[in-house]
Amino acid sequence: QRIVSAWDSSTAEEYRKTQSATVELEGGAITLGAGDLVIDIVPAPGYHCESDGRLIVGIDTRLTDELVSEGFARELINRVQNTRKKSGLAVTDRIMLTVRSTPKVVSGIRGFADKIKDETLAIEFHLSDRPADDLEGEKVDLNGEPATIAITPRRV
Repeated sequence: QRIVSAWDSSTAEEYRKTQSATVELEGGAITLGAGDLVIDIVPAPGYHCESDGRLIVGIDTRLTDELVSEGFARELINRVQNTRKKSGLAVTDRIMLTVRSTPKVVSGIRGFADKIKDETLAIEFHLSDRPADDLEGEKVDLNGEPATIAITPRRV
């Protein structure tokens, strides 16, 4: 292990390609062949790696605040579309959309208000982190956060 860890990237890559390497030990040189070494990919924290033997791909799996916010917006759009469908609204019907949720969700989706309005055909969009006790609507889960969605058909 000590000898292999001292290899530079070109020596390691050569062994990976040819499954053969010669190493110098105190007692002389030995040749390592296929099966003499186990090469394991250990990703850095926050990354996931996969290899097909020739290519290694690493993906950053850390969620930024922006990605979390976009996830809330996408989930909201999905829930609104499902609620529209359950309500029997036509695909082209315009709506007034009211959403009440946690401060985390509200602050996250505020920057996506135009996208939410466009994709849900909302001509009005009301967003609040006030409790939804007085709001008649569908209770949904947005990536683990509670929310209430109220849809009212609107004529254009």
